[in-house]
Amino acid sequence: MKILNLIAKTRSVRRYKEDEKVSMKKLMYIAEAARVVGSAGNRQRLRLLLVNDERCDEIFKEIRFASYLDWNGPEVGQRPAAYIVVMTAEEPDTNLSIDIGIAAQAMLMTATEEKLGGCMFRSFDREKLGAILGKQPYMPALVISIGTPDEVVILQDKRPGDDRPYYRDVYDHHLVPKIDIDTLVLE
Repeated sequence: MKILNLIAKTRSVRRYKEDEKVSMKKLMYIAEAARVVGSAGNRQRLRLLLVNDERCDEIFKEIRFASYLDWNGPEVGQRPAAYIVVMTAEEPDTNLSIDIGIAAQAMLMTATEEKLGGCMFRSFDREKLGAILGKQPYMPALVISIGTPDEVVILQDKRPGDDRPYYRDVYDHHLVPKIDIDTLVLE
């Protein structure tokens, strides 16, 4: 697959086939993407917690899904089968935040390559989730849900006057408006 196609196919997935488990071997493969991408000054300050067991329920209770939708998150049966918790031993500064984003996108692209989907979350209480996970001095900086997608996500051209960042249509497809290239690139 061409890289631009893989990037376009890598969308935030919020509903999964919960009964289709994600193996630790598969999670390790996805984590390898975070290991090999660049990091500021090659400091490699990120650590990953891979979760595909009963702790998934604990993590699910602490994150918030799709804040722009009137929705409390996926129902039982459509919840993530696994999570990758990106952890740091310090408060994220600018470079660390960039490293988190680079690593997270690389892992999501790798998940997509493996016919899985995922979604990044920063909507959680860092202290509370950190206490639940118990990996001090490391604390969660980002949570990535992982699983087999159970929804259709469609990119579409952003319409003038439509300020919705994303929404669901009458068929319950998840629509993601994107600005056109001429708007993106400044002259």
